[in-house]
Amino acid sequence: MTRTKATADINTLKSEVAGLQGEVKAANAAQTQNTKVFLETLNRLSDKVRELQTKAETEDLRKQLASVQNDLKRDPKGARTCSESDSGIQFLPLRESAVR
Repeated sequence: MTRTKATADINTLKSEVAGLQGEVKAANAAQTQNTKVFLETLNRLSDKVRELQTKAETEDLRKQLASVQNDLKRDPKGARTCSESDSGIQFLPLRESAVR
């Protein structure tokens, strides 16, 4: 092998290595961007799940409250009332006839 051919081969290999290094840098940059986009999307989805869980819990509480209100409307004798003049809630005792 002649010295000129060896030098040409070395230069060709250097060029190929430089091209591959550029491709690796580009792939790393793309992966970094993809990871950033993935994490942002995951955070948005996590926030949405939390929001939906809160709405579901709130809806469940609304249903429970409506059920209690309906029970109180059906059985006013057993309903406990509170005094409006007090700053706190005061439950009045049930009459014995209402307990039976």
